[in-house]
Amino acid sequence: MSFFERLQSIPRITIYVLVVIVLSIPLIFPISLPLQVVPMTQAVYDAIEALEPGSIFMLSTDWEASTEAESGPQTEAIVRHVLARDLKLIIVGLWPQGNSATQQIVERIASEMGKTYGVDWVNLGYKPGGEVVLASLAANLRELYSSDVKGTPLDQLEICKGLTSAKDVDLVCSVSWGDPGHLTWVKMVQTQVGVPVVAAVTAVSLPGCAPYLQSGQLLGVVGGLGGAAQYEKLVGYAGKATAGMGAQSFGHILVLTLVVLGNIGYLATRKSKEG
Repeated sequence: MSFFERLQSIPRITIYVLVVIVLSIPLIFPISLPLQVVPMTQAVYDAIEALEPGSIFMLSTDWEASTEAESGPQTEAIVRHVLARDLKLIIVGLWPQGNSATQQIVERIASEMGKTYGVDWVNLGYKPGGEVVLASLAANLRELYSSDVKGTPLDQLEICKGLTSAKDVDLVCSVSWGDPGHLTWVKMVQTQVGVPVVAAVTAVSLPGCAPYLQSGQLLGVVGGLGGAAQYEKLVGYAGKATAGMGAQSFGHILVLTLVVLGNIGYLATRKSKEG
């Protein structure tokens, strides 16, 4: 069998091994590939940068385990930015799994940054009900939440002093993948009480955000794993999103290389047979 014929029949096991090697390298050793930060990602970053230290930032965990690959890195990048800016982080949730996962993410980052629970951040927990929950939150947060996720009364938490409704919040970010999610926040909070809202959504949800960006109801959006990698670049660290985008890019390069080699082998073999 000639060299060009072998290019057309590369063993499957060889391809599988190449895929594992090529994908593993950027995941183990994150590679910062050139990234262009799109305006809607930059807008989220700028909205947080514009807040004064001590401002109240509400993070809504509106995702579940199936979207962790996108929502997890988005959450981590935004939380790192918020805590680095010395903002007061209030966590709520319209989906239960996202709230518990976010609790773990924030505990780790807060420990790294020396932030104190109840002073610098708090998790008020998941509440079922979607629009009904946000309507109550917009009117009177204390009627909806009497204690945090650990059962501590809000009156005993320094971070919650003076926090009575959504009107006391300076910026809301919904890390979202569906309904209820970012559009519910726009409908029930941004439209009703004027609190600015940004979002971090899965790639498949991104096109639906366009009208709300154009109208200004969403100040900005972090879209998918790519948006999370862009945000990591803005914040100044290489995390899971950067590693994931590197692996994705290397995988694409490998596939294209194999397709090109296969076609070279086919054309060379056909030419030799015709000759």
